[in-house]
Amino acid sequence: MFGFTDAQLKKDSSVCMAKETFQINKAIDFDKLLNIVEKLANVMKKKPKFVLNKVEHLSRRKKQNQKLTDKLDLWARDLPYNNCVKDEDSDVDFCHSKFDSYLSADSINLQIEGGEPIELKKHCSFDDVVRALKSTGDCFTDDQEHFNASVLNRIIISTDSEGHVLTKGSVFDHVHGEFFHNDKTYFLLDNEWYYIKSTFIRDLNIECSELINHSWDTTTLPEPFDLTKRESVYNQKYIHKPNYFVFDTITPDNVESCDIMEYGENAVKLIHVKKGFDNSLRDLTSQINIAAKRVRDDLRTGFGYIENVQNKASKSKVGQLGKQKYPAGGLASIFKGKSPQQITFCLAFADKSVTNRNLKEQIHLFNSNIAKFSLLELKKELYSMGLGFKVIQLTKG
Repeated sequence: MFGFTDAQLKKDSSVCMAKETFQINKAIDFDKLLNIVEKLANVMKKKPKFVLNKVEHLSRRKKQNQKLTDKLDLWARDLPYNNCVKDEDSDVDFCHSKFDSYLSADSINLQIEGGEPIELKKHCSFDDVVRALKSTGDCFTDDQEHFNASVLNRIIISTDSEGHVLTKGSVFDHVHGEFFHNDKTYFLLDNEWYYIKSTFIRDLNIECSELINHSWDTTTLPEPFDLTKRESVYNQKYIHKPNYFVFDTITPDNVESCDIMEYGENAVKLIHVKKGFDNSLRDLTSQINIAAKRVRDDLRTGFGYIENVQNKASKSKVGQLGKQKYPAGGLASIFKGKSPQQITFCLAFADKSVTNRNLKEQIHLFNSNIAKFSLLELKKELYSMGLGFKVIQLTKG
């Protein structure tokens, strides 16, 4: 909350005491004091939030909730099956619970009994898995049982560059999302079920509104987003624009720093672009979290990762990525001398709704509580690293 890094709060330079009250003893300069006073003022404006009794962790009490979680498992398997039969997309997030390892893997493979594994692309969706199985004739939708066996129960293994297994689990184990059953809201996160009470959703909207009011950005990405095209097409609009770089698909160490970068003398914005404000936003916030950790480490240890971003982009054959012109000191010169507070990660989304709605003014019209929850969790992670955070809703065109 106050922007201190872990290194700044080491025992040899600070003291933290938490009893009935919470206290940090830390030497700071006057500018930092003013910054903390401002943050304290914002804290005092907030209403107290006690959310522990507003979410019930059903999977923690397995015996007591076994019948209910079994029903929810069946319900959660029915939905993608029905979508597959109708050839519709599934509104679920898709990632292993160990998202750091999974998202930084060198290879992700879907196992096929008696055949060659299918290599999946990085950051693949559940629908990408279904399409891959359909293309090889290994997806069977005669009934739910065949769908379970041919899709949901298949095993996905991610490995590093030396072939060591990083993560392993069934396709269904990788499914996360928000489900509505018998007029109640449930979250399936990391293979665990949570019952979400209405008071939690109410407070979630309030807290998310506060975040958006503080973090809303309407000027950084002025170009309209064509919903009939992919995110990559939109990102290419910023190639060769002054003070912009595009690094979509550039992933040194399997980490994508951003899709679009906007920079100035005193600030750098690293922007990740997403089509839709739905369950899949959780995957994007996980990617941003990983990128933020890598950039933060670069600020401390030198700029090896940032330099690799430039090197890989310069060699890219995708669109115009390889033809971008960098300053004399290279991409790293843009980051040198900047504090974490001058680095801002932005989540930019294009709303897929057929109606025109605005997240800042009409948050109640956006039904994905997983997406809102993911925004709040990302904000906490970025603030704990001393980094900035902005939310951008792209205009549709």
